[in-house]
Amino acid sequence: MRDVIDGIERFEEALRAGRRRAAYEAARAAWRACRAPELAALVERAAERFPTGELPAAAAMKQRAWMEAWLAAARARAPYDGRRLLGALDEVARAHRGSVVAACLDELVGEADDPSLTLPACALAGVAGGTVSFGSWGKVLTRLFTILERSGDPRAVDALRALAADAAANPEARGTSTSAALVERIPKAIAKLEKRLTENGGAAELDAATAARARAALALVDGELPEAAEEGAAAPSAEEALYAAVLADPDDEEARAVWADALQQRGDARGELIALQLAAASGNAKAAKAAAKLVKAHWRAWVGPLAPAIVTSTVEFDRGLLDACATDVRRKAVADAIFGHPGWGTVRRLTFGGYGALTGAMRRLKEAVNVPEPALEALATISLPRLRALSVVPSPTRGADDGLSAGRPVGRGLKALAAARGLPSLTSLSLWFRDREWRDRYFDRGPDDYRWVFAAPFGAQLESFAVRGDWPDWPDDRLADWVALFRAAAPSLRRFALHATNSRLIVSLADGTGAVELGGGARASDDDRMLPWAQRETAAARALVENAGLRWVR
Repeated sequence: MRDVIDGIERFEEALRAGRRRAAYEAARAAWRACRAPELAALVERAAERFPTGELPAAAAMKQRAWMEAWLAAARARAPYDGRRLLGALDEVARAHRGSVVAACLDELVGEADDPSLTLPACALAGVAGGTVSFGSWGKVLTRLFTILERSGDPRAVDALRALAADAAANPEARGTSTSAALVERIPKAIAKLEKRLTENGGAAELDAATAARARAALALVDGELPEAAEEGAAAPSAEEALYAAVLADPDDEEARAVWADALQQRGDARGELIALQLAAASGNAKAAKAAAKLVKAHWRAWVGPLAPAIVTSTVEFDRGLLDACATDVRRKAVADAIFGHPGWGTVRRLTFGGYGALTGAMRRLKEAVNVPEPALEALATISLPRLRALSVVPSPTRGADDGLSAGRPVGRGLKALAAARGLPSLTSLSLWFRDREWRDRYFDRGPDDYRWVFAAPFGAQLESFAVRGDWPDWPDDRLADWVALFRAAAPSLRRFALHATNSRLIVSLADGTGAVELGGGARASDDDRMLPWAQRETAAARALVENAGLRWVR
């Protein structure tokens, strides 16, 4: 019990000095040494009394503003703030905003060995917050069970069993699908928790003298608290400092190497990944296979709160850091929460699905694919100095209005793009908008609808440009209008692509040639059922190219 006594003594000393962060960490250290209920109660009470600010009530604010306030508090939190942040989600859960609750919980799932989260997490799991079958409450439960497993708190076992029993006895109270999910999933959650408890030595009891010391420390917390002393930010560990240096500049090879050495010295799997990926870069196929296995096993833990947005099959790591992935975010509230996280700072290539956001955290981003038009609004205030290739799609909810009208941007995202000065490296732009628009009648979009692109601050540096266009049905002189625009307004442009439904027309302005690429690898010479279609597409492309004064190539 010496470690417990030491922790309690350090807790009392720090508390009397007003050093609340230090006191809280000392209480947690005592609890980790002996996971007894008296010590858990001490940590809980400190988490209740130490916070000085209050989170705004969700009912008093618009959802986005409240969520931004909650996330800001979560990312700047003191160690004892987790309980307060978790409790603030109860009101949102009861309003059946499961996607918001899940996005917020992503900020807390990384917490470990904190008994102050145990009972609030169990209580939140029992709220009638929505359905599992047709809602997002299943994602909420997944995150809560993860928090409870990582808490390593023996008290969670009885609390979860009681919740499962209540769900079985009163299935209508939370909805039948949610109650069924609780009954099915809680035993699995308990099994994971018990495994963690075994690894940590299991539940424990204090001897009489130590229990008395714990109660005396609790009485100090319940009494009048000394004024909080200025403690400043908690000093990062050596490993945290090295990781922060890598995040600050992911391309700094020296910082990456020092961090990798520190990880390998303590046997961290991420350090092993870095070594394997360095070996794989030299052609070691066995190392590449082993690295892929490690990524598959650990990537969720390594990316933390980013994981819910990422498509598993697309994850790529480079020397221990997330390098590329695709996202799939179907709720705007989740996008608002997750894309501002600093963890995106290591990503080089990002492909968006559904909702998304460009943020200043993405300082290493070189290729952004399928960026929804509203996400471009951030370009009014941020710079993406390394971004070289950008492709843009309409908002998932815009319908026929894609943000472009009568040759000018009308969507706030496109307006921000047209004025963006923070894209010094952008050389490739693809705009996947409609090829026709309604203005009293349908008009085919042409070069006049995109002149604004080359008048933008980055327009003169573009080397590649692509849009949608139903060119197989165009008059033979239509491509000539595009070429005239480029020669007048885009002297640096070397490549232009027009994408139709089944093919694309490629113009190389660098050597004055044009060619066609047919879908499915078809060619005009193929002697099969695709021959008539292939011949028509090829003939249309050749006529357009030659009438534009370009040389036709196959």
